[in-house]
Amino acid sequence: MRYIDKSKNPCQEFMAFVKEHESHLKKWDDLTKNCGQDGSKIKTKLHNHLVDEQKGLCIYCERRIHNKEVEEKFYRRDRS
Repeated sequence: MRYIDKSKNPCQEFMAFVKEHESHLKKWDDLTKNCGQDGSKIKTKLHNHLVDEQKGLCIYCERRIHNKEVEEKFYRRDRS
């Protein structure tokens, strides 16, 4: 397992979004339920930030993970 110090490089966009919408965000699912498309976008930004911070590896099993843009391009190409 890899250790990543999350306090050194927080996702500023995510933190600002949560602070701006904190009155109706009580749990993770509220991002998409209460914030719609903007909530989905910020979840993607956070995911990509974490993947970059972890150098593309899962911190538990160290398997390769991709950012959402790479996944979307792969799945679109695969379905065509």
